Amino acid sequence: AGAASLAQGAAADGAVAADRGVAPAPPRAVMTAVPAPVDVRAAVRADGVTVVTWTNPQPQDGDRYLWGVVEAGAVGPLELVDDTQVTVAPTGDRVCVEVSIVRSDRRASTTPAVACTP
Repeated sequence: AGAASLAQGAAADGAVAADRGVAPAPPRAVMTAVPAPVDVRAAVRADGVTVVTWTNPQPQDGDRYLWGVVEAGAVGPLELVDDTQVTVAPTGDRVCVEVSIVRSDRRASTTPAVACTP
């Protein structure tokens, strides 16, 4: 009987040690996709300057915006800005702009939003 009691005690001690010794893994951070801007609009002012505005549907601290003019299907130089409005100098042609949201951890919209002047 003594050996059985000793074996049960050891098993119980092992279970307690296992409960104390192995911490559960911390929950993993869920990386969500960065949305594209919404309500992207391009309008030409009387002076010929194109003004492009957009809305960030899920703003977070540190968000910035990467934008560029789309010409002949290719995006020109990209610029990183803090505001939700940019201007494009007069070109005399239709202007299209693409814009992405860039998070503080440098993740960006998977698919940029595009807007063109009428």
